[in-house]
Amino acid sequence: MAEAFDVKKLATSPFTGLFWVKTIMFGLGLGCIFFIGYGVYTAYFKPKPLPQTQNITIEEGANVDIIQKQDAPKKKFIPFVEGFVEQKSGSDMETGIRAGLRFEF
Repeated sequence: MAEAFDVKKLATSPFTGLFWVKTIMFGLGLGCIFFIGYGVYTAYFKPKPLPQTQNITIEEGANVDIIQKQDAPKKKFIPFVEGFVEQKSGSDMETGIRAGLRFEF
């Protein structure tokens, strides 16, 4: 059976802990879906840059040195996951996983 609509409950729900736990979990789920989708896009669907071509005309007796420098594109968002083990004084050894997103400009 459905619960009746209550305006007071609607107005006071953002001040409860359960509301924020659900909001954070929903946001983390959407973030994971976004990063997985972005990874698939960059790996399989993102257009690769075309190699640059240049016509070079060399006359007889000339020497030409061609030095081709290619700068790797700089990544702006770098996701990371790392495991850790730590022991604080007077407590047991703890393990865990840190995950995040590093920004480079």
